[in-house]
Amino acid sequence: MKQKILFFILLSISVFASSTEAIAIEQDSLLIAVFGLAIIGVLALFLSSEQIRKLKIEQKKMHKQQANIEKRQHDLLLGMSNNILSITKDAIGNTNQLINLDEKEARLKIPDVINTENTLLDVTGDLIEFLKLKSKKVEIKKKNFKLENLLNDILGQTRANYKDSNIELIFDVDDNIPDTLISDTLSISKILVNILDFCILNKSKQIVLQVSKRSRFNTEPTLHFILYTDMKVKISNKIFNTRYNEKTKKYDGISLFVSKELSLLLDGILIARNANDSTAEFVLTLPYYPVKKEFLNKIKLGVNVLNAKNIFLVDSFYQSTLSIQKILQSLKFQVDIKTKDEYLKKLPDFSNYDTIILDEKLVTDQFIQEVTLVQKTRNLKIIILTNVFSKEKEIDIECLKLNKPLTKESIYYTLLNDQKNSQDDENTNSKQILKIQKERFKNTPNISMSDFIDFADTNLLIVEDNLINQKVLISMLKKSKINITIANDGQEAINILFSQKKFDLVLMDINMPVMDGYLATRRIRENSGLDNTPVVALSALTASDEINKIFHSGMNGYLAKPFSKEQLYTVFNTFLVDKKIVPTKKDNKVEEEEETKIVNLDGLNIVKGLEQTNGNVIFYIEILKEFLDYYGQSDSVFEGLIEDHRFEQAKMLCLDIRGLSGSIGANELQELSSEIIQMIIFKKFDLLPSSIENYTQTISTLKHSIDKFISAQA
Repeated sequence: MKQKILFFILLSISVFASSTEAIAIEQDSLLIAVFGLAIIGVLALFLSSEQIRKLKIEQKKMHKQQANIEKRQHDLLLGMSNNILSITKDAIGNTNQLINLDEKEARLKIPDVINTENTLLDVTGDLIEFLKLKSKKVEIKKKNFKLENLLNDILGQTRANYKDSNIELIFDVDDNIPDTLISDTLSISKILVNILDFCILNKSKQIVLQVSKRSRFNTEPTLHFILYTDMKVKISNKIFNTRYNEKTKKYDGISLFVSKELSLLLDGILIARNANDSTAEFVLTLPYYPVKKEFLNKIKLGVNVLNAKNIFLVDSFYQSTLSIQKILQSLKFQVDIKTKDEYLKKLPDFSNYDTIILDEKLVTDQFIQEVTLVQKTRNLKIIILTNVFSKEKEIDIECLKLNKPLTKESIYYTLLNDQKNSQDDENTNSKQILKIQKERFKNTPNISMSDFIDFADTNLLIVEDNLINQKVLISMLKKSKINITIANDGQEAINILFSQKKFDLVLMDINMPVMDGYLATRRIRENSGLDNTPVVALSALTASDEINKIFHSGMNGYLAKPFSKEQLYTVFNTFLVDKKIVPTKKDNKVEEEEETKIVNLDGLNIVKGLEQTNGNVIFYIEILKEFLDYYGQSDSVFEGLIEDHRFEQAKMLCLDIRGLSGSIGANELQELSSEIIQMIIFKKFDLLPSSIENYTQTISTLKHSIDKFISAQA
């Protein structure tokens, strides 16, 4: 089309030029000139109208795409509301069944109750995350973090959900990846945990998480997290859409949707694809930001202190064997490996090695006999590989145990801890002042939140980068009169502790940006003025190698996430017993009844809303806040849509509101939204103007009730 227009323009100019040369009469020249300009004007108008037409077509496409996105989000919220209601009914039903069972039967039923409650919290967390993304409230914080801690955090969260699933998870980290990276570690963790959830729910039994840095000519380097699975699922563009799974009673797609959106906020990209063998792969590509030299290798692993030199290694999965070999070689060990079949066919001469690392599945009577003979003549260390996702086997031989998936530090600290245990206690802890609690903290029975007043006026430092976790702890202790200080990372904690203020207890998260919990605790232990300050780890990962690392850094105990108020009370009672006050005689039961008494407010059924979060006030408040942020001004939006006769968009808004209002207990708003939707569906447009005032009043009442409830909980 453009070529034709250009041809006509040139032709008219040519006609004009030749005419002026051939005709000398001035009047005729003027007429020809006017004629030529007229042709150009007509063609210009044609071109302009063509551009406008194309622009309108593009605008229609954009509006259609936006409408599709909004509809997908509306459908998602509606489905999630129904999903939460379904899971809540299951949770209540399972809990009620316990009441009528004897003690033995109740114990068998408890895991089902816990699993249902965890599922409900997962869905509620997804709802909060979705609303934050929708209201553009997700704040990306790019800070220094340790890759080791990120992997441990991912493992801890996944293990909590799939403890006995027998999956094989392998970490494969390239040698060119520095220990410290820059990005938003919480967002990366969320992305990868969500993908792992999807893979495991789709029957994947072997997953390799590979981390690599890639550079191409004349381009900035990128960081790659690739998950290779044995899951044979046909990948399509719809993989990041949402769908309800009747079997698991979860919205499978919401987690992948959140992961996709978070990857974009990180200036990266998340894709899914099928490999040549039809297995599924997920690739998260992020910008690589170089870390300043002063932040690299603050704690170097002293490989020269480890005694082992020659190692024989076999794991049931050859990919895992190769990954572990790579780690051991980076620690300067000489490593011989074999495949599972090669090993079972013929056992090696174990006397040629200092250390044997063997998968627990490959421990046979013949192996035990042969290594026992070698140990009679020389020192031979046996390390058995167990799986954090499987139950451990009983091994009839003295050995260390390492939990897969392995990282460089988990191997290092297991070997180092073994050497320290073999030395005199004097050499390992001659300066010990504080009590160390190596066992898990048990529940103190019959504890309510009011009982924490036993530790009133003590000074507590909470070191935690996750805002929700901060709020959960503060909520537990809100009536305790404990003086609470919050630090968002290890460096903040050090700055606070090295000031003049004294603390009676530090609760230390492990995986944090800037400075992690291990390094922060080492810094604390280097300061003699803090010798009497107990530090208790908050960790989702409690495998033996992780526990070794916790105590090696100088911590005094560990509290496994998620923890209960009964366990938290035990921590306080262990390390603050000398600070404990004798409580005055008071009617605690009355106080507890007042604390748990729920009063419904105008337009807000709080009882129903709390049922959706299984009684978790923190999560409920977060959902209410997100609702206010995104829909608090929806009355003016609704009025504009009705006045402009944009009824389809008004219907979309009401579908959105109807789906979410059911999740927060806003019954009146849910009913009104349904009525407006019916008006639009049946084209009762003349009734819509009268609904504007009703909608405005309902939203106003709801906002007032939400503010009142949140203020009462502060």
